[in-house]
Amino acid sequence: MTFLPSWIRACRSPLLMSGLFSLAGLLASSGCSETHVGRPCSLGTATVDATRATYNTPALECPSRICLQPANLGSGDTGAVCTAECSSDDDCSDGEKRGSGADDKRCKLGFSCRALFGPLKTTSLACKPLCVCKDFLADPNEPAKKPDGC
Repeated sequence: MTFLPSWIRACRSPLLMSGLFSLAGLLASSGCSETHVGRPCSLGTATVDATRATYNTPALECPSRICLQPANLGSGDTGAVCTAECSSDDDCSDGEKRGSGADDKRCKLGFSCRALFGPLKTTSLACKPLCVCKDFLADPNEPAKKPDGC
């Protein structure tokens, strides 16, 4: 016969304890999600808009599932990188940038929040601002403009 209150006996249950630990782990890991803007990615079966960008929307290596390589406006050796939707340049400020390795094709100049595709494009990315590598912009310091019709 035990003299412990019923709620204490319930806390000793292995099933209840494992549930509490699982809940604690879930709450601890539910903070900000990492977008991995700037991570190298594969364009694979990409959609090409020669004047704007090449992109792959089922890019599994990107948390946003969007791999982007804007039209080459002087990017040199910068490759396709993961991007994410944004509302300001601050959303893109923690993007991964190029290291010192010769084979590193990530962005050199950082990222800017830009809408690349206007509403007439048949894409789910129409009028959505994305983190775009500044290496691809003709003037990285020029303020972002919305495409016509957005």
